[in-house]
Amino acid sequence: MKNVRVQFDLSEERASEIQDLMDKCGINTRKELFNYALTILEWAVEESENGLDIAAINRAEKEFYALRMPILSKVKSNK
Repeated sequence: MKNVRVQFDLSEERASEIQDLMDKCGINTRKELFNYALTILEWAVEESENGLDIAAINRAEKEFYALRMPILSKVKSNK
C-alpha cells in the first residue's frame, strides 16, 4: 500500500495543545495521535449512525454528559 502525506496548518497555540496532549498520553508521533483520534471518531460516528449517544458517565453521581459535536449531529440527521 502506498503512503499518502497529509499536512495541516495549525496555530502555534493549537500545536502546543496537541504536544501537551501527546505528552500526557505518552504518544511519540503526530501520526500515532492522528490514528488514535481517527479510531475514536470512527467509533463515535458508527454509534451515532446506530442512534446512540456518546457520553461520559459519572457513576457516583448517577449523571451522564452527552458529547455534542456537529459532525455527530450530521450523522444522526442523515439516517
